[in-house]
Amino acid sequence: MDATLNTLRNLIGAAGLADDTRQVLSWCFKMVAPLYREFCRVCDRRYAEDILRLVATMLNGLARKVKASPDGLSVVRAFLAQVQALQEHLGLQPARVMAAA
Repeated sequence: MDATLNTLRNLIGAAGLADDTRQVLSWCFKMVAPLYREFCRVCDRRYAEDILRLVATMLNGLARKVKASPDGLSVVRAFLAQVQALQEHLGLQPARVMAAA
């Protein structure tokens, strides 16, 4: 799990985001990483709900903000693949990027 979390952190750094967006995503990541670990330790659904909310925020933030980046779509896909593999491994609902309204 730690290798996957490190990959996710690196993908946020590689996304070519504006500083304010990177700060929000980094904050979400700092919140979600310990939640994943705590969920593994106690398997409590309230951790799962917080994880799903933060992951959705990160995915949607990435999807909206990397459009101008040449490698943006590949970063979003790689991030989504890593999150989905981790959540499947833990038995959580799959992560999804919400469609733009």
